Amino acid sequence: PEAPVVGTITQPTCAVSTGSVLLSGLPSTGTWTITRSPGNTTTTGTGTTRTVSLIPSGTYTFRVTNASGCTSGPSAEVVIADQPATPPAPSVGTITPPSCSVATGSVVLMGLPASGSWTLTRFPGTITTTGSGSTYTVTGLNPGTYNYFVTNQAGCMSVASPNIVIPVQPPTPNAPGIGTVTQPTFTVPTGSVVLTGLPSGTWTIERMPGEVITTGSGSTQTITGLPAGVFTFTVTNSSNCTSPNSAEVIISTPGKPIILITNPDPVCEPATVDLTAASVTEGSTPGLTFTYWLNEAATQPYATPAEATHGTYYIKGTTISGYFDVKPVSVVVDLMPSAFAGPDQILEYAFETVMDADPVTIGTGAWTFTYGQGLIAVQDDPKTEVTNLLLGRNELLWTVSNGACPPATDRVVVFINDLTIPTLITPNYDGRNDYFVIRGLENLVKVELVVFDRRGAKMYENLNYDNSWDGVDYNGDPLPDDTYFMIIKTGRGEPLNSYIVIRR
Repeated sequence: PEAPVVGTITQPTCAVSTGSVLLSGLPSTGTWTITRSPGNTTTTGTGTTRTVSLIPSGTYTFRVTNASGCTSGPSAEVVIADQPATPPAPSVGTITPPSCSVATGSVVLMGLPASGSWTLTRFPGTITTTGSGSTYTVTGLNPGTYNYFVTNQAGCMSVASPNIVIPVQPPTPNAPGIGTVTQPTFTVPTGSVVLTGLPSGTWTIERMPGEVITTGSGSTQTITGLPAGVFTFTVTNSSNCTSPNSAEVIISTPGKPIILITNPDPVCEPATVDLTAASVTEGSTPGLTFTYWLNEAATQPYATPAEATHGTYYIKGTTISGYFDVKPVSVVVDLMPSAFAGPDQILEYAFETVMDADPVTIGTGAWTFTYGQGLIAVQDDPKTEVTNLLLGRNELLWTVSNGACPPATDRVVVFINDLTIPTLITPNYDGRNDYFVIRGLENLVKVELVVFDRRGAKMYENLNYDNSWDGVDYNGDPLPDDTYFMIIKTGRGEPLNSYIVIRR
């Protein structure tokens, strides 16, 4: 017979330790015997195919002997792999229970497959986690009992781990309740308070400020020896969980309290001031109850201390024992200023003037130059004199300020025209243009005028000119119609050169 033909090979699994192979091409008639080598294990049967099972790991060939006793050659090799390993159950390491602040626990699982990836399955809940490495920390475990299985990369699952027990979260106690508060007296300088609602078992009470510790048990505790001040308390139970802060406990000093008043900063209308702000009474005896009044005797209440307007008010500070004192507080609400710098001015070759701003009724004013220059006699005088102005445009800013308010401003322009020197006179005494008139001359102390003809001969001179020249020479005789040249000295800088046409 022909050698058996090797077909499908089935390898061992996590649950089955042996493999199998499908052999075909067996003798179609009679009975045959298959012999496996090594081992000489035989299988007898009929038919052209046969699955040989229960094959341990190793490398094998198969021969078939027919009913006539004739044996075939060996088949191709059949390799059966080793059974894949089943991982051991995860071992349980450190279990971290829930804490006062964290409601869930965690566990460290060890002995996981060191090579390849793995999958952890949690029961109950069948929650899976995939990873690698021999240890893993599982977090977010709610209180309960859990087991873990691990499946290796070959798909083999371990048996269950030991039980993992996550206890319930330890309780956080409620804030201590405030019972009877006993205030100091002249004979007993300290106060006390009864704290209620304390947790069962032992506890630790902490007083703030001061971090004073009291340890005990029971649902109530009297804390004594409290100096003047404002205190809160926390309690830590036997599970080491700490409560929130209690309500404030105010212990006052016997006798008149100390009230320190800091006047609030000024504001600008229409803003108001909050007299109830802590900064106003900062530094006063702790635990005072403040009330607000219109008079020093504290008989006329002030209805809107959080929106105080301009004026003087009175703050009454009362201790829990009923002692009190009254102190004044000043509120400054500055009024919005206004500014008018006066009308613009046009000057004819005059370099000084008097400003004409409106008087300041609220705040203070000040002049500054924003264009040009000059000397301001009194900077905060709305009617001040300004000298040494520049020819042309000068611009001054009048700024009125009042405390906390934004300043009000207005501008005024002082424009100085240059001298206007005519270039034509018609001295025919018809009442029009008969004289050489320099506009702006009246604003100068002294002006010199010298007139020359075309040849440069001096025709006329006046060392203190007064706009009276009508085209005559030294002798008062009329000069002929012509063009003449002149020098004008004003005492302000270089002399001016010009010309004049005489036409009668």
